[in-house]
Amino acid sequence: IELCNYFLENSPKNSKRYPRVIKTLVRIYIEKRDYNKGLEIAKKYHFTELELFVKACLKINDYDFILAYELLDQIETSDEGLEIDILFRKLIILFRLKREKEYNMLFDDFMIMSYKSKYMNYEVKSMKMTLEKSNDVISSSELDNYYGRQIVNYSEEEYKKYIKTNFSHKFNKDINLDELMDNIRKQIEEMEPQCSGFYDAYFIKYRNVGVTKDGKFIHNLLIKCLPDTKDIVIILPDDYRNNKNEEKDISSKQIRMSQIEKFNKRYGNI
Repeated sequence: IELCNYFLENSPKNSKRYPRVIKTLVRIYIEKRDYNKGLEIAKKYHFTELELFVKACLKINDYDFILAYELLDQIETSDEGLEIDILFRKLIILFRLKREKEYNMLFDDFMIMSYKSKYMNYEVKSMKMTLEKSNDVISSSELDNYYGRQIVNYSEEEYKKYIKTNFSHKFNKDINLDELMDNIRKQIEEMEPQCSGFYDAYFIKYRNVGVTKDGKFIHNLLIKCLPDTKDIVIILPDDYRNNKNEEKDISSKQIRMSQIEKFNKRYGNI
């Protein structure tokens, strides 16, 4: 963020790199879930397509998939990077609304366009694997990694082992990880998630849970669960995002069912 801001403040606006840096900065804020800041940057530099994209990402985060899809459809761009981002978000929406046929239609196009994006490819493949799970179509190669096994046959024991083996160094050494994981599981039972692509995400205040590289305490936790479940696959100290867990009047499951019905009514069954 600092490098992007420095470039924008000290470089001529006719620089060929100027638009690319703006888009990079907006993407960073989207990743942080700081949608207001991303929208502010897009408006400041008069990027209408980025404004629409940030608004769509915010609606996805809040499970408002109908409006998100409409906003994505309004974006006209020749920027291949933004086209990939748009396609990725459409795949998230179709997955969340269980539109398997349409998802598969976009899947191959996305994989061809986004071969350089390992993170996006992983998320898209995880969504496809989840859809295939319901049809009992899973290849053995997909079970070679932790996430694939958890999608097919969730194990709380394997989740705990995975966290302690791979991420214990990210937590405060005084934290009892077993107790933490048990407590977190209880806490999220009554919480509503945010839509984090393939995962359901939760953000919890937890004092001194982690330590940054420069020795500062982290007081936030990021928890990721398999979609539409409370099955945790990742917990990490999070000094990255602004954590706001707001109460909602309607349960997430009610919202998602309503979204599916509205989407089917508007777009029909392709």
